Amino acid sequence: MKTRKSFLAALLWALLSTAVFAQLADQYKYTITGGVSPIGPSFTATKNGSTMPIKTDESIQTVITAIISDAMANALGPGISPPFNIGIQFGNGTNVLDIGQATASFFINGPGTLGMNKINFSGKITSTAPASAAGSPSGTVIISSSFSVESSADIANTTAGGNAICIAGGEMKIFGGTVESTNTGYAIDFPAIGGNGQVVLGGSPTITGTMQVKAEALSVATDPAFAPAGEQYTIKLLADAVGSVAVKGGADFISNFTLADGGDLILATKDNDLVLAVPTSSSSSLVSSSSSEAKSSSSVAPSSSSSGGSSSSSAEPVPIAHTPLPAIHSEIPTYYTMKGEPVGSTKPAKPGVYLVKQGSSVRKIVVYK
Repeated sequence: MKTRKSFLAALLWALLSTAVFAQLADQYKYTITGGVSPIGPSFTATKNGSTMPIKTDESIQTVITAIISDAMANALGPGISPPFNIGIQFGNGTNVLDIGQATASFFINGPGTLGMNKINFSGKITSTAPASAAGSPSGTVIISSSFSVESSADIANTTAGGNAICIAGGEMKIFGGTVESTNTGYAIDFPAIGGNGQVVLGGSPTITGTMQVKAEALSVATDPAFAPAGEQYTIKLLADAVGSVAVKGGADFISNFTLADGGDLILATKDNDLVLAVPTSSSSSLVSSSSSEAKSSSSVAPSSSSSGGSSSSSAEPVPIAHTPLPAIHSEIPTYYTMKGEPVGSTKPAKPGVYLVKQGSSVRKIVVYK
């Protein structure tokens, strides 16, 4: 009997899917206001500008749970429902919604929905939510499975080690706004426990702080197209294997990404992606990632050098030309163009992206006008 009911439910969903998704075009918009007072948290959620709140004078998590429950109920009714499509604004449109040491966690508690639920974030939210000592999800905003979020919101965490956004599952598309971790935490974090979601960058978002991501979990969008202009993004990959994909579709934007805590590894282009790579020659020479305008002839091979390798197939990256370095004192920096050409030990005055080698350390810098 249970199997028959499940079959009938699936059949009903298939028959109603067209009508249901037409309903989703009429999106509900929820607004969360309030703050943390000396007597405790006091947050309120309203829908579509109504003066009648769906939840008031409650903790931030209670309010978010009420919003999700209301959205599920409005999609098709109680029980297993089709996915919903809603908007959530943090704050009144001007003020920052400060949730204190709490987190705004998005998850489904109950039967759930048949598919990914879409939420559009706007507004401003900040917290002092601490990092988790046990490696579990922590941050100002936590995204779990069953959610696909598009964000143009300003999301921040200002406490030591605190994360702005934590990806415990689902999908986070950052198409605008700012993401900021100001005090040694991560702007975006994938926790050690869970964290099998995806992050997509589109437009030109401002991200202050390191993005700690898993291999193949970060990508750039084509609609809206990723157009970072002068924005710089720092990534730390939770993988140390040569060839691990750091940014899917990011080959044309190598000058916009910097690798943190990469040890001897650097970022390089392979096909359409940015991957972890090592220099392809001896320790006395430097091979760097190419700029986007010279990518066709200036890619770095994401594999260790071999004595017999000379040519590569179309699927293999092509090592760039490089110049042997003179023996220098390990404390004296040497600057290079993105093609690996040395330009001296003085910081270049000409605007552009350069590599700096100091001892065994190699890093990327940007010189502005």
